[in-house]
Amino acid sequence: MYDIIENKVVNKMEDFFKRYDVCLDRLEEVGFKKYETYYELIKDIVNGDFKLIIRIYFDGTVVYKLIEVAFEEEFPLVRLNKGGEFSMFLKSEIENVLTEIRDNCFKKRVFLLNHSNRIANQIELKYQSKPEFLWEEYDGTAIFRNSNSGKWFGIIMNVGKDKLEKGADSKEIEILNVKVSSETMEEALKIKGCYKGYHMNKKYWVSIVLDDSLSDQSIEEFIKESYMFSCLKNNHKKYR
Repeated sequence: MYDIIENKVVNKMEDFFKRYDVCLDRLEEVGFKKYETYYELIKDIVNGDFKLIIRIYFDGTVVYKLIEVAFEEEFPLVRLNKGGEFSMFLKSEIENVLTEIRDNCFKKRVFLLNHSNRIANQIELKYQSKPEFLWEEYDGTAIFRNSNSGKWFGIIMNVGKDKLEKGADSKEIEILNVKVSSETMEEALKIKGCYKGYHMNKKYWVSIVLDDSLSDQSIEEFIKESYMFSCLKNNHKKYR
């Protein structure tokens, strides 16, 4: 068996499987072999000139490496980003294999975090509003719309924490933007995890970090107020 990355840091396919959860019980059906802490698949590509080794750990972490068979050496994956016809072809071959695995062994998650998905489900149940993804280039951003007025009353998006808090790291988080009164805004900004609305009119919108710091019940109070604003005919003119 080929030696592969043991520290689970190198070659993570974080973006490719970013909003997907692995179904471990389906892996053996597509050829993976089960080991003590992971499943592994070795796939011949480019007419057998390369072997793509994919390892999926029980926690869902995906790592892979590429072996050039003629030299029995690892092919540096950074070379795939340097352009060139062959590099593009090889990259396409790898992505085809990964896409097949993702389509057969993973299920799509609407948002990155469990808290975000839970809040989105609650909004759909209570307000009959499903998340709308309006921007292809921002695939983690979705709005919730009042079906009667057409106005937005919530937005879930992923941002770097440094966008909300000066001096914080750039670790990606998910937030919920809701519209509130000036009185609620004043109180909200005293709560850990609440900030003036990111990418929105900061006078009327507040951003809530969805990391389970704030209870679902507390967040529901913010959503309820925001929904009420979206029902008003004479709402703030500067909505965003």
